[in-house]
Amino acid sequence: MGRPAHERTEKTRSEVKAFAMVGTPQDEIAKYIGVDRKTLTKHYRHELDTAMTMANAKVAQSLFQ
Repeated sequence: MGRPAHERTEKTRSEVKAFAMVGTPQDEIAKYIGVDRKTLTKHYRHELDTAMTMANAKVAQSLFQ
């Protein structure tokens, strides 16, 4: 019998997004939330894919202001 199935929560979604926005490697993010990298990418693909774009938009917005 293996580990229980991972359940994605708003807290873990926010944490993954925050770590990814500052460039934290996916292996480190996975370790922090207690899953392997495969599980991280399975459950948090959207957060991982959009985090850098969101970070760049925030920087651009700050520079514009």
